[in-house]
Amino acid sequence: MSKGFAAQITQPIELYHEDLKKRNISETATKALQLEFLDAQQTRDLVGGRLQAAIKIPYFNLNHETYGFSRVRYLGPLPLGADGKPVNKYSQQKGSGSHVYFLPTVNWQVVAKDVNVPIIITEGEFKTWSIYRSIQDEQLAHAPIGLAGVSMWTAGKAQPNVPLHPELRQFAWQSKRGLNKVSRQVYIIFDYDGHKDDGELRDEVAFEESKLAITLKGLGAEVHLCRVGKFAPTKEKYAIDDHLNGEGKLADVLVAVSQENIINQNTDTKLREFGLEYAEYKGSVLELATGDIYPLHKAKVRTAHRTIMVMRGTGTNQRPTDVPLLDAYLKWPRRTEIKEIGMYPQYGGIKITPEGHYNMFDGWAHEPIEGDVSAWLDYCKYFFRDQPEYEEFFHNWVAQIVQKPWEKNNTTIQFLSSEHGKGKSVILGSIAEMLGKDYDHSPAIILQGNTQLESRFNKPLEGKIYAFFDEPSIEDRHVADKLKSMITSNDITIEKKGLDAYNTRNYINFAFATNRTFVTAMDKDSRREAIYDAQTQDRQQIIKMSDKLNRWKKDNNGLSKMLYWYYMRDVTEFNRFVAPDTAQKREAIENSRSPVEQFATWLITWSQNNVGEIAFFSDHQLREMYKLEDGKLVEAVYIKRRLKEAGPGGPESVTYEKRTIRGYRVGTVEAWKDASKVDIFRKTNAAYEAYVDRKSTRLNSSHIPLSRMPSSA
Repeated sequence: MSKGFAAQITQPIELYHEDLKKRNISETATKALQLEFLDAQQTRDLVGGRLQAAIKIPYFNLNHETYGFSRVRYLGPLPLGADGKPVNKYSQQKGSGSHVYFLPTVNWQVVAKDVNVPIIITEGEFKTWSIYRSIQDEQLAHAPIGLAGVSMWTAGKAQPNVPLHPELRQFAWQSKRGLNKVSRQVYIIFDYDGHKDDGELRDEVAFEESKLAITLKGLGAEVHLCRVGKFAPTKEKYAIDDHLNGEGKLADVLVAVSQENIINQNTDTKLREFGLEYAEYKGSVLELATGDIYPLHKAKVRTAHRTIMVMRGTGTNQRPTDVPLLDAYLKWPRRTEIKEIGMYPQYGGIKITPEGHYNMFDGWAHEPIEGDVSAWLDYCKYFFRDQPEYEEFFHNWVAQIVQKPWEKNNTTIQFLSSEHGKGKSVILGSIAEMLGKDYDHSPAIILQGNTQLESRFNKPLEGKIYAFFDEPSIEDRHVADKLKSMITSNDITIEKKGLDAYNTRNYINFAFATNRTFVTAMDKDSRREAIYDAQTQDRQQIIKMSDKLNRWKKDNNGLSKMLYWYYMRDVTEFNRFVAPDTAQKREAIENSRSPVEQFATWLITWSQNNVGEIAFFSDHQLREMYKLEDGKLVEAVYIKRRLKEAGPGGPESVTYEKRTIRGYRVGTVEAWKDASKVDIFRKTNAAYEAYVDRKSTRLNSSHIPLSRMPSSA
């Protein structure tokens, strides 16, 4: 009796085979997908939860390798929700996070890089397989990707500030060749649940669909919102696998998209489509593709041709009326509202950050391509031939920008040479070309001379990661201070004509090419300036190599290859806060100091060589010695101040022949205490008089102007 009864009960293993058969998953496909039957205990051991048999669905990376994450699909009767419908069909190990499903039958390494391959994003692993099978049957070029749920395209709670799942960030969504861009075609196919008669998605699902579409569009993709519900035989739940397993065509679903020229009467759909193009920003309208801001009245003119039908009136007096789509959108509770506009390179090219900010960073201008970069490296090797350690620093400096644009280098590149044609601008200009310049929201800019530094309006610097100043002349103290502030500050104020100024994060990395001996004023402890003197390069050789480099950049995708090379360079040990200590830098530090500062440093050395460990100068002596060196008479108080900054010393007084002589000690306090102050004064005075006599004799015997600092004591 019991044996006969047991024979009438469907066993879990039978449910497993029936489920796979219903989904048109063959034995070959089962092996390819590495699906497994789990009995009730095995299921609980894997994911915890209830004791029920299931299908184990392993997940794969882009190399077709499993990595320990799986989901299970329960077999047999499921618990019912409050609405009487089955719930909790799938489960996974607690705390395992969200993952994206990649079929092991697709060459993902090619698909991820090639934006010409269209991608289909759907819900669930088995729907992904159904789409793949139809792609093969219909000879389409698409590649399907599965989400565990409509909101699982983000990293979830594990990374709440990441707007797109890291596994999806592995894909190129737009290809860049200079200013030419190719967008990847993306089709989103979510389940229809029967709530709406026109095949449109339930509002909650449509909302997630819109957010995903906006994110992908921000990365450069062309997004299509497909509607499988249009093919539903009855207005009940209908998914893509229902359509395809019922011999429906995938190609038909791909063209059944929620577009303005197709769907004219669905209010929510038109508003969502409009929200992919525009957003509200502090009472104005922001165009998402360009970042342009339009006052409300101009935005209305710009979108006046786009209308939406709404019901106006009350009761029996209601009539359909066309109203501007923009007006309806601004009243829509689900409109996109931008809080701030700024640079957020940590989010890549994603236009709207999790905080609701508009991201002006579009990414680099070129698509990285692996290839030979010897033309570039040979040029750099020749340019930096006198200082290979500086070349190493320079390449790391650039690679830091390419790989981590959100971590600003706290150092500046400065190329100096008194002559033109030494290759300075070629090097620094090539970096600007590689990153992208001369277009809206380009991340790099080349500025000639001082125009931008002298103007209060600095819109050209808005949204920039790299700024190359070619031949600036920083003579004005106000201009020099403004430049130094831009270099060192974490924030920058952007001011445009006719618009309010605003503060934003400063991500600009500065580079300079100049014929001056220094660009920015520096002190002896300056760590920010990486200075290289390009003096020894042969001009004719530079011209020859520049021509070769320019041809390579133009004809061989050179800039894309450069970008790839910098992407792959190891910068884990690079210190972006400290510039190399070069001879040119030390000279620049000296040249950038005031005459009084230079005199103070020189006097310390002179005292040690001519007086000894400790010296004492009267105010009169300090002024006279400075006059002999610079030709000017400067208050001793200024000299004392610089002496104190330059080294040990301080104001002192000496009693000599019943007179109190006020002056300045050069040397340590300890040495001063242990010595005879009168003897120090006598020794210093003797050296001073000898120096004055020698200098005066030299001055009287020659009409040649003295140098600022003596070449010798």
